[in-house]
Amino acid sequence: MKMKTIKYFLISLLLCTVGACKKDFLQRDTGVPIDFAKVMNDPRLAASFGDNSYNSLLNDYARLTGSKGMTAQFGDEAISNNGESVVAVMNSGQFLAPNATDVVNIYSSMYFGIRNTNVMLANMDNVPWDKDLSFNPSFIKGEQTFLRAFFYFELMKRFGGVVLLDKAQTIAESGQDLKRSTYDETAAFILKDLEQAISLLPLAWPATSAYGRATKGAAMALKARTLLHMASPLNNSKSSTNVVGSATLWENAAKAAKDVIDLNLYALEPNYADVLARPNSREYIMIKVRNPRLFSDGTPYIIDFLCPPSYGGNQGTLSVTQNHVDLYEAVRRTGNTIVSAAPITDPTSGYDRNNPYLNRDPRFYFNILYNDITWQGRRVETFTGGRDFVAASPFFTKTSYYLKRLWPEILRTNSTASELVNFVYFRYAEILLNYAEAINEAKGYIKIPKVPSDCEF
Repeated sequence: MKMKTIKYFLISLLLCTVGACKKDFLQRDTGVPIDFAKVMNDPRLAASFGDNSYNSLLNDYARLTGSKGMTAQFGDEAISNNGESVVAVMNSGQFLAPNATDVVNIYSSMYFGIRNTNVMLANMDNVPWDKDLSFNPSFIKGEQTFLRAFFYFELMKRFGGVVLLDKAQTIAESGQDLKRSTYDETAAFILKDLEQAISLLPLAWPATSAYGRATKGAAMALKARTLLHMASPLNNSKSSTNVVGSATLWENAAKAAKDVIDLNLYALEPNYADVLARPNSREYIMIKVRNPRLFSDGTPYIIDFLCPPSYGGNQGTLSVTQNHVDLYEAVRRTGNTIVSAAPITDPTSGYDRNNPYLNRDPRFYFNILYNDITWQGRRVETFTGGRDFVAASPFFTKTSYYLKRLWPEILRTNSTASELVNFVYFRYAEILLNYAEAINEAKGYIKIPKVPSDCEF
């Protein structure tokens, strides 16, 4: 009887408890968005809203078809093994094909980012920025103008002149058919934003947690890249409004690159092999901060684009061309010191056709996997009949070369090892090369700032 009494008591208590609750006891609202005015009335929320602009930046390699193609395959650096690849589709003129992600997705993604920056910039003055918090409104404004310029540069690089928006559209305005600006107008818009960003951004953010954010150096680097793009013969006559002479355009590009050099903040990474694998480097002007990569699920482009089945991947459909390989010079050494370098077509270079991979530019050995090199514990076999070359299969190289640079040796099948492969937006090496190209075009000679002697190329 005592057990029954306890049982009935518990049931009665449960019924009373349930009966006393509201009828919507199990109802859960899907969530109500935070009022925008409240977001902009809170410095932390406002800063987070501005941070969302970064999410529209490009952030990895092999962006075609998700992670199965590179723009290098449109040139003479590499070819695609698969005839049905996005490269083949785009080469046939289908630039807006669903799998042409580096065109279709980037257009919408860049404008998404542009809208976010425009909304943030329009509301900057309404935020009660607290001096006790680590939010500097000038820095944040500089970030947003830099990011807007970066988004427009990515659009201009692909499409030429585009629709310019310096404010967020309303719903009513979004249906309007807006006029496309010229290439020069788009470039001028970008440069105007960059000048403002350069004046507002710091050389370095005060907190180490801010590593990866835009800086004054990043804005200056994008300015140099933009001016070099404008100076190219492909672009410097895209509209009748351009009255700037070609030499002047090259001089402007050279000066912009030299301004970055003169900051004396950056230097080449001493070991070329570590250019993409360092958590922090003086060569990095701006990178995408990310976790170390894994072979299994952290880097799909390795498994499904670079790595052939013979090394545990799904397909190695990027084939480095012989043309690309031939660009690496032959070198002569005295001990470990390179004393001369020359194109392999130079009869005095020392290039040996019977031993073509001997004594080449050291960068070759860090960038290319070729026949008979040791890789992941065995020799690469890209000869006819070798396990890394199957002529009838689209999943193996067609040129006997694979790309090594983006595939760290430690990342292999059945391994949980990880390694950094940074996505670099701007690095100092680009600045030096931009300066060399621009000053050579403008003046007819190359005068490169002195490079630290301990750098290994």
